[in-house]
Amino acid sequence: EDLAYFKIFPKFLASVPPGSETEFNNITCFHSIKLRTDLVNDQEIELTIEHMESDNLLCHRSFVVSTGSFIKIYEFWGNGQKVIKLENDGSPEQQWDLLERGPRVFVYLMTPEALTYNIGATAALFEPCLTQGVSENFADMNREFLKAYAGIDMQPRDGFEVLHIPEELIKDGDTFDIMRLDGLDPMIAWAMGAATGHTGVALWRNGSLYICESNAK
Repeated sequence: EDLAYFKIFPKFLASVPPGSETEFNNITCFHSIKLRTDLVNDQEIELTIEHMESDNLLCHRSFVVSTGSFIKIYEFWGNGQKVIKLENDGSPEQQWDLLERGPRVFVYLMTPEALTYNIGATAALFEPCLTQGVSENFADMNREFLKAYAGIDMQPRDGFEVLHIPEELIKDGDTFDIMRLDGLDPMIAWAMGAATGHTGVALWRNGSLYICESNAK
């Protein structure tokens, strides 16, 4: 499905060291994107981004340019080109990065307006992280995300809201698999290819039952 969740990351195009040139076709409303880096001197390079063959006058996309010590977002409208000067900060590491690796160029495939909407939709998944409970509206959003992205179709269940399990039925090593529809657990499940966001393990010790879990501090 064409959902907005997590569609917030730019696409990596290339690292462009001095003396190299590369071209990309038909990946945005700019049907031709050319990248070229020229050596000015041993402390400075120039990156040229040429964006041509736009679909219309309103065609615009955001590009991210980064090095080991520099990162900036540029927004380009219509056909044209942009020359970006990148200078060494004085360190040998940055000089090597500029001259050997070259600047890294990324592009957002969606418009800045669509990106803003996607960020808002993604952030909304995590609203229950700020509350004690999970409201039905945000639970539905997380169920929609899990079904579309992870293939997990969580159907509403009938029965007791809380199921009490007698301790004597629980054995060492029994697991309790948790999926709280708070954005975080669904994201973890999606990233791991799992159906849970957290797990507890039963452990009997000196006649008492403990539920053990791993938590970061």
